[in-house]
Amino acid sequence: MILRCSISNLTLDCPAAWIAEPDLAKSRVGLYAFNDIVADIELWLDNKRLLRDEGIFNVGELALQLHNWAATGAATDFRYNCADTDEQDWFTLRRSGTGFHFLSTSEYVATHVTAFVEREAVLEFISRFCVEVKEKIKQELGLDAAGFI
Repeated sequence: MILRCSISNLTLDCPAAWIAEPDLAKSRVGLYAFNDIVADIELWLDNKRLLRDEGIFNVGELALQLHNWAATGAATDFRYNCADTDEQDWFTLRRSGTGFHFLSTSEYVATHVTAFVEREAVLEFISRFCVEVKEKIKQELGLDAAGFI
């Protein structure tokens, strides 16, 4: 069981003045800018697409929330809550036995799905996702996000 993600077309959805220097962690409003990095995203479990969004998905914010959740042991449910929308719970990882049930009922998600994902697969995905987000931010935007994830 492999959880994987495709991220493309990263853009900053914040005022240019927020980016005073390339190292976002050193900028006074760098965290806000990091949370406002948006992209196209697809999330897959093996060959089943769990999530797809184009151009408005806050990948920086998701990476930070996942990173912090994993750093505390991933012992609770995870709910991705986007600060840019009134809707909460774009998706949830609900603890269940040896893993998590992926649940998505967001109005922004084209297909509402549920899937069981083993804990190790979730933690491996988070590690890969955070690395990929950092690398893509560096490559596509010329910014350093290492201070956050």
